[in-house]
Amino acid sequence: MAVDFDGNGDPYQAQWWRCGSKNPNWKKGRFPINYVLVQPPRSKTGHSGITLTNSGSSDQYFIEQPQKINIEPGTRQLLLVSGRYYEADQGKTSCLLGPVGEQFECWPSRENQRIVEQSSRRHERSLFLRAGNFLTGQ
Repeated sequence: MAVDFDGNGDPYQAQWWRCGSKNPNWKKGRFPINYVLVQPPRSKTGHSGITLTNSGSSDQYFIEQPQKINIEPGTRQLLLVSGRYYEADQGKTSCLLGPVGEQFECWPSRENQRIVEQSSRRHERSLFLRAGNFLTGQ
């Protein structure tokens, strides 16, 4: 999916995919691995992409397919990346991912919540989010 983080018509490319079975195998300790890859546009030579994954110590949760969020006013967009534990009572964490200087970071939770709520109302969806630091796995 194309995500115009800068609002200049030169979007980044974001991809999501899952490796392995859709369902976890608790007995064998096997869980699907999810990836989110964000690649900069060709005009940003020298810039690196970013990869988010649940691989390793955090594989007991899955990364949902990201959503593109429009920021009002203007044409800028952010990427909503959410992770949910397979055990429903352990909760969910979300990151409103966007560039901060030369790197990507989760936007502050107040901004995250406000922007997602505005976007949810506009699309008549109900999103229940708990802000967290998704990039560090906390």
